[in-house]
Amino acid sequence: MLVLKNLLTVKLLLPTLAFLLIFSNIKAQSPENSQSLSPDTLKITADTLGVDSIKTTAKSDLKSKVHYTAEDTIVFDVNDEKVFLYQKAQVNYETIELKAGYIEVDWNSKNVFSSGLLDSAGRVYDKPVFKDKSDEFKADTMRYNFDSKKGKIYNINTKEGEGYIHGEVVKKVDESSYIKFGRYTTCDLDTPHYYIAANRLKVIPNNKIITGPAFLYIEEVPTPA
Repeated sequence: MLVLKNLLTVKLLLPTLAFLLIFSNIKAQSPENSQSLSPDTLKITADTLGVDSIKTTAKSDLKSKVHYTAEDTIVFDVNDEKVFLYQKAQVNYETIELKAGYIEVDWNSKNVFSSGLLDSAGRVYDKPVFKDKSDEFKADTMRYNFDSKKGKIYNINTKEGEGYIHGEVVKKVDESSYIKFGRYTTCDLDTPHYYIAANRLKVIPNNKIITGPAFLYIEEVPTPA
């Protein structure tokens, strides 16, 4: 059994090392599972490494190193230069921390995608949580680019000052967030009893919220203008 004691650097994986890891991992799998791995795919599980959490790091041509972990499995697609993280996945880059049930990193485009996972009852769990300095977003799914520092987040819930902001689609550009179909409330429930709704919101963290026409809703019913 092959045990890795040091952090893996994806960009520096030698062909020989990749071959040995693939071979040792496929041997341990059942025939039906081994067929799902192509020759250019490297699959590492917690059992393979003999640790509870898999930790790796890669630099690529980014300014800083990207650290990532997974509690269950990490799959490396060597040809397409992608990494797939499963169960309690986490990616850290500079001030950014992303946690989710599933995370996919594309080193070519510098994009990262994250989402929750489905349990046996069809319920989504371990949804993405994105942190950047004082910002924190909880969402259904999200995409983020390490290079441009731009992201798109779907169905978010975030705390801002003394209140909470919900939104269907959020575009994050540097320090500001642009929210489509946003709702602001001081109610801490996932489905708030009351909120101020606007088609567009711009949030500058720890500073201000800018909006166009807005309407007060109580129990999902709009109040008279």
